[in-house]
Amino acid sequence: MPAFPRIHGTVLLLVAWLALPGWAAAWEMVPWDSPRKGRKPSPNLTAVAIPDRDHAFIGTSDGRLLRWDGNRMRAMDHPAKVKPRKFVVNAPDDVWAFGDNALSLHYDGRAWTRVKNPLTRRKRSEGRLWGAGCAAPDRCFAGTRDGRLIEWDGKEWRHALSPAGKARIYGMAFASRRSGWMVGDGFFARWDGARWEKADMRDVPRMYDVVLAGNGRGWAVGDHGAVFEYDGTAWKKTDVPGSFFRLRAVACASPTDCWAAGAAGAVFGWDGARWRRTRLGTSERLTAVAMRDGQALLAGDRGTLFRRGPSPTPVESPAAADASVPPEPPAPSKNP
Repeated sequence: MPAFPRIHGTVLLLVAWLALPGWAAAWEMVPWDSPRKGRKPSPNLTAVAIPDRDHAFIGTSDGRLLRWDGNRMRAMDHPAKVKPRKFVVNAPDDVWAFGDNALSLHYDGRAWTRVKNPLTRRKRSEGRLWGAGCAAPDRCFAGTRDGRLIEWDGKEWRHALSPAGKARIYGMAFASRRSGWMVGDGFFARWDGARWEKADMRDVPRMYDVVLAGNGRGWAVGDHGAVFEYDGTAWKKTDVPGSFFRLRAVACASPTDCWAAGAAGAVFGWDGARWRRTRLGTSERLTAVAMRDGQALLAGDRGTLFRRGPSPTPVESPAAADASVPPEPPAPSKNP
């Protein structure tokens, strides 16, 4: 199957695109869910992942998992119709999805399977798995809105000692089995391969996401446009002009190609030297971003989806793409 988005056009166009720095490549909206008379609004897109160069996974606020190949959007069968909030990709045949009601689903390249965890029977509000990441396929973590932490050892999920106290856990990123970071409601915590330890940092706002970009560099984003930079030793808040929006997601393809997004359609790109705002013509909240193999996706409320890739040709028309997903989705639920 060809890579998404499908590559068309002349060799000259492709060479011209490849000559551009990553941040200069254009974003374009993916009209995957066209409105019809009397139809309810499109669901919020709550999570996105790119497991390989041919496909993307997208989670929706009405509990669906969608698969997109750059041409068509299809609903995937899965055993739990609850809101996914985070994907973690170890390999194309090793993907986790986490979300509300202690959701922990695993994809083996063929199908999604629900994997029990210690939070499955807890109250709904206590079982929202928001922040998650894997240091290795047999060393994964997922955290909740009340600071609980569970750990995957390759065979089962079990309770883990959390550094968050009662604070919400929102994001995780790992450089290796022995190095990683967690962010949440007013804290950073470091993973050293054996345990989590909260960093000694003051005046940390609510942080929603974190990424380690390579070369010892990392980024974390949060409330009030907060952007923190990691230099391999410590985190330091950095000034980003125009960044006063709540930033919900950040991802990097390389140390010189990163994107952050958040409230009111705010999007910022990092080119290796500075962050610059990009206006995509939407005011919808953007809550998820993924980058891999030259592809990038931004997703948000009311079905908002943007992609960036090597093809200048738009994806399939809304009417054709819409036929692949179930009609009449429920109205989007309210995200906290």
